[in-house]
Amino acid sequence: MNILAAAFLLSAAPAAASPRAFVLSAAEVRAKDPRDLAAELVARIKSECDQAGTPVGPSPLAAGRRLVVMVPPQALLSIVRDGLRNAHETGATGGFLRPWRRFEAEQELAMLRLPYGARGRALLPKYALVRSTVADEEPPPARYGSVALVLKPEVEARATWTYADSLDFSRRAGLYELGGTSNSVLPRTFGYRRRRGDENACVHYCEAQVWGPVTLADVDYAVVPEDVEVPPEFARVVRVRRGPRAAAPSPAASDVGLRRGLEMGGWSDSALLAAVAASTGPERARLVGELAERAPTADTLAALDGLAASPSAFERELALYGLAAGPWPRFKPRLLSGLRDGDAAVAVEAVALAAEHRFDADVAGALARLRAALTASDDPDRRVVKEWLDRLDAPSFCPDPGR
Repeated sequence: MNILAAAFLLSAAPAAASPRAFVLSAAEVRAKDPRDLAAELVARIKSECDQAGTPVGPSPLAAGRRLVVMVPPQALLSIVRDGLRNAHETGATGGFLRPWRRFEAEQELAMLRLPYGARGRALLPKYALVRSTVADEEPPPARYGSVALVLKPEVEARATWTYADSLDFSRRAGLYELGGTSNSVLPRTFGYRRRRGDENACVHYCEAQVWGPVTLADVDYAVVPEDVEVPPEFARVVRVRRGPRAAAPSPAASDVGLRRGLEMGGWSDSALLAAVAASTGPERARLVGELAERAPTADTLAALDGLAASPSAFERELALYGLAAGPWPRFKPRLLSGLRDGDAAVAVEAVALAAEHRFDADVAGALARLRAALTASDDPDRRVVKEWLDRLDAPSFCPDPGR
């Protein structure tokens, strides 16, 4: 199902059912090229947001901009072999690691609920700076590494950007309705033109999020500090320019987590189920995400049924996603339970999955009760749930404030 145009097949749905997709299915992730999925995801944001309002000014981004990814020198050989990978894949980062919070922020940027298996994690963003000058004229910040990979302009077709760090999003401040167009963490594409009320500027930097695979074929050139040795394998693939000596040591890099995360995608169902049962700690979320991304079988659905009652909200969210691919009579009780879940992320997942079944009488009643409860309490931590509820009938995810 194409995430840009295909309608959900709604249970007993009238002819006027909304064509908007709220969930990127695991089946689609398994079937499609990840670069195509990334381009479709960005095109969908362009349609839902950038083209949903009336421009009142030019692009806030400077001409001649470049997307620059900062990486540690120790990662160059791994990048030659496996491309650029995100923190979900490597299990390490020079910034904010906590995977669950990062995943929630990325799903808000995508305006879709996403899978978290090996292919789903590969779709999630790789982060870059939006630079108004070429990277070697002024040293970029080296917090995430001292080597600057300057991406080719065509990568912008698979990228979004925000004025601020995308992890600065706050449910207490509101994401869309309350923040309006001045909200610095609304997702934007590189075709964006200023909307009414948007007076932000890229003062120090804007953050770019490049969706889907990023390999050295996407890199125009690299700027490497003069005191850093360049591996021959890297220099054979990428043009290298020398920059000033590194001002600070780069964070340590390891591809152990990456290799294990990639291997998960090739495990049999029985091996994966055994690993989930034995797992603890941060790796468990990746294993559960892989399970939820698999084509459903009796064994995987049984395991996901158990995880749907987990004390971990992240596991409940991922289990709900995976169970949605199973038979409706089996999924329905779990969906109704998800709509009652006290955790906002699980409730959002349930709302998005309920779009396909919203004309079922029980689901419609549960959605109505959820809306009434949210309206009565106005809990700041759960406003994001109401935003997703409002999207079920909204003409676009980012309404024009001038209308």
